[in-house]
This record gives sequence, C-alpha cells and structure tokens, in this order.
Amino acid sequence: MKTARAEQLHRDGAGSLKAVQEAQAEERQAEAAVSAAEARLQFLSATDLDAMAAATPALHVQSPRDGVVTDVRVAAGESVTAGEVLATVISPDPVWIRVPVYSGDVASVDTSAPARVHVLGQSPHGYEWLARPVAGPPTATRTARPTSSRDARWS
Repeated sequence: MKTARAEQLHRDGAGSLKAVQEAQAEERQAEAAVSAAEARLQFLSATDLDAMAAATPALHVQSPRDGVVTDVRVAAGESVTAGEVLATVISPDPVWIRVPVYSGDVASVDTSAPARVHVLGQSPHGYEWLARPVAGPPTATRTARPTSSRDARWS
C-alpha cells in the first residue's frame, strides 16, 4: 500500500524515486518477516513442546556458599544457557560496615582500633559489637572495593 502510494506520487511528479525505493525495501522486509513467522509457526505446530519439556531432566544446583537468596533471575522449568546467573546469594557472615569519614577528619580516626557498633536508636551503653578494621580505598564512592589501608572499614 505504501509502495503503491509512493509510485503514484512519483508518476505524478510529487514524489521522488528514492521514496519509491525505500517503500519497496520496506515491503520486501515485511514480506520476509511474515515468511519467517509462518515458518516458525509451522515448525512449532509440528513439535510437541510439552513432551520435550517433560523429557528434559531438571538440574539441581547447589550454592557454593551458605547465605540468603536476594535475587532470583530464572523461573522453575525455564531453559537457561551455560554460565547464566541464576540467583544472587549473599552471606551475612561477616557483616561489612562502611563508614564515610570527612577527609579533614581522617587523621583523627584510629583505623587500627576496633569500632563499636550498636543498634540504631538504642543507647550506646547497651549491647554492642566490636568490628575489626579492614583495608579499603579512600573514595567518595560507597561501592568501591577495598585496596588500601587508608579507608576506615570494619567487619
């Protein structure tokens, strides 16, 4: 339909040859897409997908570490490719605490001493944990990986 309109406009002198060629290319592309869809439909109609799914054995995957599943990226019965991430498991042991420190105060922080951690909103004189320092980079980015001993990080 678009091709016929472009051809008519070209014959009438109101359209360009380029517009006709582009319309013809779009039409050929649409015809190829329809042919491919019909071929897929024919193939899938002749295939018993339920029997194929039942014949494929389930693979049980065990996590390499204990932890809490925070993100599941596939569903039961779904086919996946090798190396695909199935889920995210985080380990709550050890708990990492990162404390932002103003650069002017870094010299006054003893990064070799343990930090005292208590529940937010509770008295600092109540139950608390001691967290040992771990090396990390001095950065304004909270998600940076530890690489030096200048950053105050406790676990």
